[in-house]
Amino acid sequence: WDQRNVRYAKLYCKQKMNFAQYLYNKTVIYYIDKLAIEGLSILKNFPEFSNVWVLLGMIYEDSKDFVREAIDAYKRAIEMVATKPFASSIHYWLGKILEKDKTLEGGAEKSYLNAYTLMKKYRNIYKLANYNNRRNTEDALKYFKECIAKIEEKESYLDPLELEYYYKVCVQMSTIYLKQKDYIKAIVFANNAVKLRDNLEKGKDIPNQYTAFYFDMYK
Repeated sequence: WDQRNVRYAKLYCKQKMNFAQYLYNKTVIYYIDKLAIEGLSILKNFPEFSNVWVLLGMIYEDSKDFVREAIDAYKRAIEMVATKPFASSIHYWLGKILEKDKTLEGGAEKSYLNAYTLMKKYRNIYKLANYNNRRNTEDALKYFKECIAKIEEKESYLDPLELEYYYKVCVQMSTIYLKQKDYIKAIVFANNAVKLRDNLEKGKDIPNQYTAFYFDMYK
């Protein structure tokens, strides 16, 4: 129990239990401040353990009363891992907090841009597309196309989140083209979204290329 990874794993499980409650708008099982003390205790013994700062950010996120603490924890983690590729996820999580709080939203786009610069994941690209959609639809379309291309790199074996993002991007692009009165492209992307839904429905009982992941992972 004195090993750093065991202590981390124990705290990680507690955070996931709290997060499950948070998702269902239920009271957390473990008091946030007590979990924070536990995390800070690990850092006292192992100050170089940057993952604990990330975990503290997640712990604090489970309560609206600890938004500032969550932001600080993620920023401390970023300072420690600097420009390493996996810092991309921390920038993304920081952006999500900043985006939720309208008084802090100014830094959200910068965080997403940092995440995108370090690693061009589809979710980072999608966030930048949405921000650009407020200012310049052509730039938004560029990012949306990049997002779809990134997802399509896996061809047909997509997980649930990738399918969700693919669907959302198709709808967004169809909407932009509709506003531009480019009806052919609007129809093409709307049809892509409908096709995805239809093929998921058809593959519920017998697996097809759209539902293969579900059957392999969840039987």
